[in-house]
Amino acid sequence: MKLEAKNAMLRIAIRSTEDQDTWILEGRLAGQVVDELLDAWKKTRREPHVRKSVVDLVDVTFVDERGERALAKMMADGAEFVARGVYTKSLLQSLNEGWKREV
Repeated sequence: MKLEAKNAMLRIAIRSTEDQDTWILEGRLAGQVVDELLDAWKKTRREPHVRKSVVDLVDVTFVDERGERALAKMMADGAEFVARGVYTKSLLQSLNEGWKREV
C-alpha cells in the first residue's frame, strides 16, 4: 500500500502472521495520508480476533502534528513500536508520557 498527498508520501506495508500485524511505515507521516493510515488502522481493529500490532517507524523521515496524533491513537490502542534514531525514539517517549497523563 502506498499513500500519497501533496508534499507528503508514505509507504505502508502490513505483514500479518497468525498472531501479529506488523505495520511498516516509510517516508513522511504528514498531511492527508495520515487520515488514510488511520482509516486502514481502524478497519483492522474492527476484526473480532485482534492480533498484536507492531508499528515499525525505522524508515519514517518526518512526522507532523497529524502524524503525532495518529501515533498517539495507535499507542492508545495498544500498538508496540520499533524505532531507530534519537528523533523518533524521543517523539515516541513524549507521546507515551502525554498519553499516560491523559488517562
